[in-house]
Amino acid sequence: MIQSLSLDEKIGQILMFGMHGTRVTDRVKRLITEKKLGGLILFLRNIESVGQLSDLTGGLQELSPHPLFLSADQEGGAVLRLRHGATLLPSAMGLGTLEPARTEKMAEICGKEMQAVGLNVNLAPVLDINDPMNPGLGIRSFGEDPERVIRHGLAYLQGIQSTGVLATVKHFPGKGRARLDSHLDLPVLPLGRSQLDEWELKPFRAAIDAGVDLVMTSHCVYSEIDDLPATLSAKILTDLLRTELGFKGILITDDMEMGAISRYHPGPAASLKSFEAGADQILICADEELQDQVIHDFKLGFESGSLSQERLEASVSRICKVKQKLKPREGAIDGLVVEHSLTSARIINEIIEIARDPDHLIPIEEGDSLRVYWPMIERLTKVEEGRTGPEFLRSRLETRFHHVEWIEFDPRTGPASMEPGTRGATTLFFTANAHLFQSQARALREASAWESPLIQVVLRNPYDQDLIRTGTCILTYGFLENVIRALTSRLCGE
Repeated sequence: MIQSLSLDEKIGQILMFGMHGTRVTDRVKRLITEKKLGGLILFLRNIESVGQLSDLTGGLQELSPHPLFLSADQEGGAVLRLRHGATLLPSAMGLGTLEPARTEKMAEICGKEMQAVGLNVNLAPVLDINDPMNPGLGIRSFGEDPERVIRHGLAYLQGIQSTGVLATVKHFPGKGRARLDSHLDLPVLPLGRSQLDEWELKPFRAAIDAGVDLVMTSHCVYSEIDDLPATLSAKILTDLLRTELGFKGILITDDMEMGAISRYHPGPAASLKSFEAGADQILICADEELQDQVIHDFKLGFESGSLSQERLEASVSRICKVKQKLKPREGAIDGLVVEHSLTSARIINEIIEIARDPDHLIPIEEGDSLRVYWPMIERLTKVEEGRTGPEFLRSRLETRFHHVEWIEFDPRTGPASMEPGTRGATTLFFTANAHLFQSQARALREASAWESPLIQVVLRNPYDQDLIRTGTCILTYGFLENVIRALTSRLCGE
């Protein structure tokens, strides 16, 4: 097949772009029919409903002479693109508290629903080993222990690949110990090979040995190996991943528009450098001008000889080989969701944990007054899309109490002011990564000193439970509607 492809077709295969809107636009038509684009990544901005998404993916595939990779970050928990009309999936860290069989089941559900709406590549699972001080990972990881990440990562691969959807392990060679969010800035990890071998690389080795088809790069610098981000480093992408670990599948970059790259290596030059370093597919999620310039510069580079045609053919050959595994869409999602949602609800109920309740405050007794502090989680990172408003919870509490005072706050700064409620009234304080934000942690400690009963609900990373050592504390490992409904039932004793 590769011998019959034109240069434009070969260049198109090494690119995966995002699009704007919920329909096939003239621009997208040109990218597929004229520029021979090899794949698209879809976000919440592209999805109105599962029916619309099915029409969109079908229309995209019909335009292309070659199978398209149609991908999404369908991780579960904090990062979930397919929501309305589909099963809301628990977070990786929540699943990591259960047996791996639960992870395999949820991955199978995820794959069946993606396949039913025409998505054939999941940019998941995350195989980074979390560190409590990482600002951009948390519940996206299966946990802090390499063996747990391996067990659940392999279970996830087994589940999703059984459906015909391709999995992507990320972010190679591992960014759990980062102290900056690469969406915003460039993390530098002072890690050498021995440290990576002992920790970060273990889950990726296991996934490669299990035959995973796609690996996504990390934008972090590993300063003991190279002064370039891994995405631009031949020492990491070629010498380590290809030569030493023997990975033979597709290596795709993380989004080249993220701050870790765009602030320090701006423009199309970074995409060309990543390709030269060993990446097979370049991911550009939104910037149309950058997308067009990258296509132009790749063609100029191959025609002039400054970029290797042999190197291009090696990447295209890997991509074509993996695309042969793609299966046609089967069935419709509507018949799957009812059964899948029941399974997901049961698993989420298993995940939610009452870590402490010495005064037996759960379930909350009906009363006159309740003060609720709620963090606006959507302000934390760019990878999470959409508002995660707790409308269901608020409505349910307002039927249980005569007066509910609802106070929303920015989790980075904490509530604007702290005042005790009515004497004896319960305070319900929801935290979101308070262990990383001193003002939020300080507000929680202040509330714990009041005479009124306090219930802390940890919505994201479980490390917030250690900010105060006494009183009632609930861990949820998530904050979307599915988790909030299960939490509400637990709080209200239903």
